[in-house]
Amino acid sequence: MTDCTISPSLRLLWLLATAALAAAARSVDKRGAQTEVQCSSDFNWADNSESLSPCTLTAIVWGACFTGNWDVPVLKPGDHYVNPNSTTANTCTCSWAAYNLISACTSCQNLDASVQTWAAYDQDCNRFLTDTCVLLLV
Repeated sequence: MTDCTISPSLRLLWLLATAALAAAARSVDKRGAQTEVQCSSDFNWADNSESLSPCTLTAIVWGACFTGNWDVPVLKPGDHYVNPNSTTANTCTCSWAAYNLISACTSCQNLDASVQTWAAYDQDCNRFLTDTCVLLLV
């Protein structure tokens, strides 16, 4: 993969821009993205401008490539979200934005130890990954 050295502030800007685009897409796509996760108030900064949490945004981003409802459940201590696999790997679930959102959703439940590494997360994503760097500035 190409080394795209981007400052942390630009990464955050990119993540927030991606989340905003996902939220905008939600108004067009009426699939039921849902979650029962209540993020810690320490993670209010991760909500988008419409107060959607990283967990809700994960459901929107992951669900955009599937039919029907997409649920992001509450994690139990020691558990982690299932990484994209042969059934769920696609351009939505294998995106860097999806990885960052599901990681933020995990962390906002005070389960930092359950955050998967990118290497673990993207194991079944090879045909959906690119080494092209794209930076969205909205």
